[in-house]
Amino acid sequence: MPKYVVFSFDDGRLDTYTMAYPILKKYNMPFTLNVCTDFVEHPEKYTCFKSADNKSVEVEHLVEMQQNGVEIACHGHLHLNKKNDVFDNIDALKRMGIDVSCIGFASPNSDITEANGNEFFSLVDEGVLSYVRSGVKIKREGFLYSFLTCIERKTHSSWLFRYLNRKNVIKDSRARLLMSVAVTKYTTVRQIVDFVKHLRDGECVIFMFHSVITKDDVGYGKDNWYFDTEKFEKLCYSLKEDSSISVCTTKDVSLK
Repeated sequence: MPKYVVFSFDDGRLDTYTMAYPILKKYNMPFTLNVCTDFVEHPEKYTCFKSADNKSVEVEHLVEMQQNGVEIACHGHLHLNKKNDVFDNIDALKRMGIDVSCIGFASPNSDITEANGNEFFSLVDEGVLSYVRSGVKIKREGFLYSFLTCIERKTHSSWLFRYLNRKNVIKDSRARLLMSVAVTKYTTVRQIVDFVKHLRDGECVIFMFHSVITKDDVGYGKDNWYFDTEKFEKLCYSLKEDSSISVCTTKDVSLK
C-alpha cells in the first residue's frame, strides 16, 4: 500500500493557475483547489491575500482545471466558517459551471476543530459535503508549540517539523475532520520530503499551500503564505521519483 500525498491550495489565487498548475501538470500530479468564490468574482474587494498580490483565478481557469482532473472544493463564499457561507459557496460554484457533486470544504484560517465543527460535520452526514479539512493554528496550540515553531522556522529542522505536525497525519480517512500541514515561506523541500519519508504505508498527509511564486513577483515577501516556484518544482520532482508515494486529491482520500 502506498503513502498518500495531497497538494491542497487555498483561496483561488491566480498563481495557482499560472505557477503551480503547469508544474503539477508536467509531473502528472492531481491537486485540490479550495475556492473562495467571492474573491474570484470580486478580487478588487480583497487585501488579505498579499503574497498573491490579491489576484484571483478566473472562472474559465476553474472550468479548465476541473476538466483536467483538478478537484475544486469550497473555501467559503466570503472566506468564512459559516454554514450559510458554505451553501453560498456551492451555489456560486454551480453558477460558474463547476461540478459540485461530492464537494469538500476547507476551513478558512483553519478555524474548524473537533470541538467546534459539529454543524459542518452534519453537512458531511447529510451528504452536502464529502469532507471537512482544517489545520493547526499556532496560537491555538499554546506557548510551547509557538516557541518550538519559532525554532523550527529558524533552524529548518526536519525533526521538529515532523514533531510539530505529527498529529496531522491522516491514519483513518473516515475521520470527521481531515487535518493538513501548512507550507509557508519558511518550509524547505527537505522538511517535506523527510516528512513523507516517515509516513507508514497507507497513511496520508495533506500539504496546505497558498501561493507559489518567484522572487520577481510583487507579493514575494509580503506575508508568510507562499512557497518559491523553484522549490515547488524540486519538491514535485522528488516525490515523483519515489514509487512508494501516490499523489491524489483530498476527495480521493475521503473516499478511501
